[in-house]
Amino acid sequence: MSNYKIVFPDKKHKKELFNIAKEFKENPTSFDINHMDKIVEAYEKNDLEMYLKKCEESRKGINLPEGHVPSFNLWIVKDDKIIAIADIRPTLNDYLRNVQGGHLAYEMVPSYRGKGLMNTIGKMLLQYMYEHFEIKEALITCREANTPSYKVISRLMNEMGGHQDTDTIIDGETEKRFWVNTLK
Repeated sequence: MSNYKIVFPDKKHKKELFNIAKEFKENPTSFDINHMDKIVEAYEKNDLEMYLKKCEESRKGINLPEGHVPSFNLWIVKDDKIIAIADIRPTLNDYLRNVQGGHLAYEMVPSYRGKGLMNTIGKMLLQYMYEHFEIKEALITCREANTPSYKVISRLMNEMGGHQDTDTIIDGETEKRFWVNTLK
């Protein structure tokens, strides 16, 4: 894990981020979450400052849409390349706790998908949640049809410990819900 770092979004990676925006535009999946939208919007407007401001406001709980909680947008970097993007929500509201969302959301950059990196990154993010927010058990969810994410969460739960919670149905699709220990 020594080649991997978790960092806050920064200006230093502007070119890299905009290349990622192109990748997301060219390789969208139905499982991409709001990271893609924010990054693509910044790219299309050539406005990294807007993106960085939204990330900071989200961390501080400023100008959040109704029903949202503060979240920490993080980049997972390997050899100074952004390979994944994550959001950690230190606190959960009723919707996140009982329906959809949880403590952690993540997306692999399209060119890094399918390379088996998310298990290592997932463990790093779980450790980060414990060290920075004292979260001992993290709720992580995904759509049942999102096989790659389902496999990653299942592996993390099996390796770190935890349990599956009751599934929910959202827009006719099953949302799988797991509580995963942040410490082994």
